[in-house]
Amino acid sequence: MDLVDKLALDSKKTIFTLVYPVILENIFQTIVLFFNMVMLSRLGTTDLAGAGLANTIIFAIINIFLGFQIGATSLIAQAVGSKDFKKAKELLNFVIFFTFIFGFLITLILYPLRRDLMVLMGAEKEVAIKGSEYLNFIILFLLFRMIFLINNGILRGYGDTKTPMLISLTFQILTIILNYFLIFGISFFPSLGIKGAGLGTGIGGLVSAILSLIIIKIKIKEKVKKILNLSYFKDFIKISLPAANEQLLLNLGFLIFIRIVASLGTISLAAHQIAVRIESLSFMPGSAFGIVATTLVGQAFGAQREDLINLAIKKTASYSLLIMSTIGILFFLFPQYLVAIFNPEEKVREFAINLVRIGAFEQPQLALYFVYAGSLRGMGDTLSPMIVALLSTFLIRICLIYILAIPLKLGIYGVWYGTVIDWAIRAFLLFLFFKRKNLNKPFN
Repeated sequence: MDLVDKLALDSKKTIFTLVYPVILENIFQTIVLFFNMVMLSRLGTTDLAGAGLANTIIFAIINIFLGFQIGATSLIAQAVGSKDFKKAKELLNFVIFFTFIFGFLITLILYPLRRDLMVLMGAEKEVAIKGSEYLNFIILFLLFRMIFLINNGILRGYGDTKTPMLISLTFQILTIILNYFLIFGISFFPSLGIKGAGLGTGIGGLVSAILSLIIIKIKIKEKVKKILNLSYFKDFIKISLPAANEQLLLNLGFLIFIRIVASLGTISLAAHQIAVRIESLSFMPGSAFGIVATTLVGQAFGAQREDLINLAIKKTASYSLLIMSTIGILFFLFPQYLVAIFNPEEKVREFAINLVRIGAFEQPQLALYFVYAGSLRGMGDTLSPMIVALLSTFLIRICLIYILAIPLKLGIYGVWYGTVIDWAIRAFLLFLFFKRKNLNKPFN
C-alpha cells in the first residue's frame, strides 16, 4: 500500500508514523551541538568563540542548500504520488549529480576565503585564526555533508522519514565520538584540538554520505535507460531556487535582528539567548510537521487527489497546533524552571522568564506557519514562502522590532512583541496563498 492510500485509510497513523523520526532527528542534532560546544569549551574561550562563529557561517550555507533539498523532496514526492517511478529515479540521479557539482564549486570558493570569512564576521585576530583552523576540514568535507542531506530529502520524497533519521543519527554519533578522540588525543589518536573537531565532523559527513548512497542504491531499484537526464534542471531550479533564496533572506534578516538585540545591552542579549534556546525546543515538532506536510501533500498532488491534499493539511495543522499550543501553555506557566537550567544572574533571569512567557504566544502561529509553508512546497510552490519571508523579514520584523524596541523604548520586550506579531502575519499570509492556490482547482 502506497503512502497516498495509507493517508486515505488512516490519516492519524500515517502522519505520526512520518513525524516522529523527524522530531527525533531534530533532538539528536540539538544534543550533538550541545556536547560539541562542551568539548570545545575545555580548550578555552578563544577556541569556543572561533568554532561558534565558524559554525554560524557553515550553518548559513547549509540552510541555503536546504532549499535544494526541499526541491528534491517536492519533485520526487509528486513523481511517486503519480506512480511515475521512472521519473522519480531519473530525478534522484539528477539531484545527486547536481549536489556533487554544487558542493565541489562551493568548496573551491570557500576554502581560500576561510580566514577572510571569519574577519568579515567581526572576529578578533586570535578568534579568526582558530575559526579558520576549524573550517579547514569542515569546508573540505562539506560536499559529503550536502550529499547525505540531499539523499535524506530524496528518501522523504519517497515517503521514508525513518531512514533519514538513522543516517543523521549515524552522522551525529560519529561526530561526537571522533571529535572526542581527535580533540583530546585519546588512545592512539593525535591531540588536534579545534582542528580535531573539524576533522571529526568532516569524517562523520563522509561516512554518512557513503551510507546514504548505499541505502538509496538498495532501496530504490528502478532501472532507467538514461542515467543522467539534464532536462530536469529547469524544474529543479524553478522549485529549489526560491526555497534557497528564502533561507538566504532569513539568515540575512537574522543577522540584522541580532544587531538590534546586541545594541540593547549585555543583559538583554544574554536573556534573549537563553529564551531563544528554550524556544527552539518548540521548533522541533513544528518543523517536523512541516516536513511531513511537504511529503504528504507532494504525493497527494502527484496523485491528483485534491481531497487528500486538504485532508493532509487539515490534519497536520491540527496536530501541530495542538502540540505547539500545549508547549506554549508550559512556557507561560513554568518559564522559571526552564530558565533556571542556565543558572543566569538575577537580572538576566528576570528578563529571560518574561521573554519565554511572551514567546508562549508565538506557538500557535508557528504551528500553522510550518504546515502551510511545507504544504505549498509539496505542491511545487516555493515562491510564495519566499515572498512571505521577504515581505515579513524586512517590512515587518526588522522595521516593527526596531520601532518597538528603540523609539518606543520597550527594549528587548519590544523585540519579542514584534516577533509574535511577525509570526502571526507570516502564518496568515501563507494561509491566503494556499487558499488562492487551492481555489484555482489545479486538477481541472
